[in-house]
Amino acid sequence: MSKPADQSLTASDIVADDATNDIKDDALTFADKAKMFLCIYSLPYFYGAITTLPFVYFVIHLRFTFNLDWVDIGGYVACYQAAGVTTNFFTIFIPKTTHFVGTSLGLIGSIVVVVKSNDDKMAFILGTIAVGFSESFSSAQLLLKNLSCVNKDIELMSRKLKIQYASVLLGMTSAYFLGGTIYDAYGINGVATVLIIVSAFELLSLLLYVLLDKFFPDAPALDKKSPSANVDNGDDVNSHNLGTDDNVQKQGSTKEMDIDESEAQDPTTQAPPRGGRGSMFGRASVFMFKRGSVMDRIFQFGSNEIRPALDSFGTSDIGANFINYVFVITSGVQCVTIGFSYAITPIFMVEEFGISTTVVGIILAAGGTGGSIFSIFVTLSKRGQSFLKTYFPSPYNIFAALGGVAVCAYIVTIPVFPVYVAGLMCLMAFNDFGSVVLNDINGTITSSKAYGTIGPLGQVARRGFDVVTAITGPVLFGVYARLPYLVAGSITVLWLVILAVVIKRRMDKSDEKISGDNSMRGSVVEEFKRMSFAKKEVMKRQHKKGMLIGSTMKSTIPEGIEELEEIEEEESEEETKEEIESSDV
Repeated sequence: MSKPADQSLTASDIVADDATNDIKDDALTFADKAKMFLCIYSLPYFYGAITTLPFVYFVIHLRFTFNLDWVDIGGYVACYQAAGVTTNFFTIFIPKTTHFVGTSLGLIGSIVVVVKSNDDKMAFILGTIAVGFSESFSSAQLLLKNLSCVNKDIELMSRKLKIQYASVLLGMTSAYFLGGTIYDAYGINGVATVLIIVSAFELLSLLLYVLLDKFFPDAPALDKKSPSANVDNGDDVNSHNLGTDDNVQKQGSTKEMDIDESEAQDPTTQAPPRGGRGSMFGRASVFMFKRGSVMDRIFQFGSNEIRPALDSFGTSDIGANFINYVFVITSGVQCVTIGFSYAITPIFMVEEFGISTTVVGIILAAGGTGGSIFSIFVTLSKRGQSFLKTYFPSPYNIFAALGGVAVCAYIVTIPVFPVYVAGLMCLMAFNDFGSVVLNDINGTITSSKAYGTIGPLGQVARRGFDVVTAITGPVLFGVYARLPYLVAGSITVLWLVILAVVIKRRMDKSDEKISGDNSMRGSVVEEFKRMSFAKKEVMKRQHKKGMLIGSTMKSTIPEGIEELEEIEEEESEEETKEEIESSDV
């Protein structure tokens, strides 16, 4: 992609080019490709299937086979969710070990359910609760965040995080399709057998990843723009001099900016300058600029250097901050509505509308499939990304997701079956979309080092809120069948208002901070204002730590201006001499 000489080149142009490309296969070894496949596709897919299958039959079996009351059912479902909280907590400290132990416990629990009689209530309950320890997604997230072939490119990492969660959604959809049908045909033993098979594949995938990581630990740091864009001649990749001679030359190699000979002779031509050794832009480029446009052109090139600076954030030592924990809580609140749905929807449809478990499974599968397709299309397709970028850039995509969940929570209270099904499917779609967006934004604004804590904490919050909804959902259902949905919708609306206020104030302060820095003027500030919330957050943190723009421009720009002024003085003296000689003649 090239631009005419009279148009300025911005960082968004570079991002637009790079976002359409993925990792070049010839730059990856077989081990790199295998590790990426395992942590982006295989592990998340099997995780989604393992943790979804119990929801299809657990509540129904407890209610109709063992005739338990709603309080007891809520307590057992809460224990299942609490097992996931435990796994996610220990993932903070020993992720791979916790992943292996948790999935192994889930496998053992499924075996117990198959071996013991269907009438053995305690074996069924304990075996199913053990499956809750298979909550291993945060471990897969950490594996992805620490892959050196993707964690030095902010756009690429964002895309892979979305794909990773899309794999979870596909696993959930498969479980919905299988669960209800298998339960009707083969009972608990059939569902538990599927869990055994899926858990075995999850453990096999983890074992393969560990072996590959042990024998092939070093993956190349990939960058689609240039092979050395992430490491500048041995310099610290976390420090970026925006607007320096070397950076301008690198940018010139990224985008072709040929200057026509006739343009070089016209002092009013506003063509982008080319870098040159020995001066900031090269002596020839000075003739092309009026004095008033020099600063603008310097900062336009500084703006182009924002992208590699953003790319370096993932490998930096910048820790988590207040906004990270806000999104951790948001992950939990987002699960309130879907948590109530998982807790009561199967029994709600069976008791309120007289639907069989097979139809329940089909409806949930249709909702999961629709949610997956909707989320994948909107977040990963070019049209979907363009739509989001135009109408719902972050954080408005999060607001849209939470708002959609809240509205659908109220819709499903309407006692008409077609309306209920439509509302439930839309609720699942908005929930899946919100999960993808939250997973992406918290992964983007968190360095790999800090994500070791933030990633698992997000899952702890999700499963923690699931514990609460599992306990209270059946109880509220016993009071009034639609009360859980009403409560969930109200909580979501309240948190949406709080989140909107917090993020709005955060964005205003960020704009004020960057705009108020005297070392930054022109297109850098304008580019910052046009950024999405996630990139603003990254850039602001780097600026606060003295790693980006603020400290570097203060030293770089004045030197460039001084050099330009010296050149202008020399040229002015030459012109004066020529005028004197001409007048003498």
